[in-house]
Amino acid sequence: MKHLLKISAHLTNITDLELDVGVNNTNVGLYWKIQCVGCKHLQTKMITVILDVKWFDMKKAHSNNMMCEVCKRTSAVIVSSGKSIRLTQEHNGIFVPLMEINSNFFEPVECVFSHGWKAETMSGKKMNNIDLSAGEFYDYDVECQCSISATNLKAMFEVMDAKVEGSSAGKHHVWKK
Repeated sequence: MKHLLKISAHLTNITDLELDVGVNNTNVGLYWKIQCVGCKHLQTKMITVILDVKWFDMKKAHSNNMMCEVCKRTSAVIVSSGKSIRLTQEHNGIFVPLMEINSNFFEPVECVFSHGWKAETMSGKKMNNIDLSAGEFYDYDVECQCSISATNLKAMFEVMDAKVEGSSAGKHHVWKK
């Protein structure tokens, strides 16, 4: 089953906001809660998002945290940034695609923003390692002598396909910090 994670925010004097990822930094500034599609158990631990990495090796099922705590069902979870769009001021209040999540037996049900974001201000100043865990970000850009902010952060999971029985096909999960 594939889900598309979309995000929304209100940007003030910030031209764009995006994940600060690259070759040496695959940790993403997001955490998720996932639910087993089979038994509907909500996993107790948040998982850290790592881009373009298969989180589960089927040959090592006994040692991976992607096993349901109740029914012991196991599944790979693959995260890809291939559909990512930078959040800009033109997108204020509009959900834009951030990443695709692919898993057979788990679905994401909650998203929490964290560190690892970057932004560019109206003056062209680049800011790295922004922490959005408070649900908002405020700073001051000396070059343009203005306050900058990213507020009203929201995340939504959209089901892209639903081949697994019992999934939440057609549903959207929206979280506001």
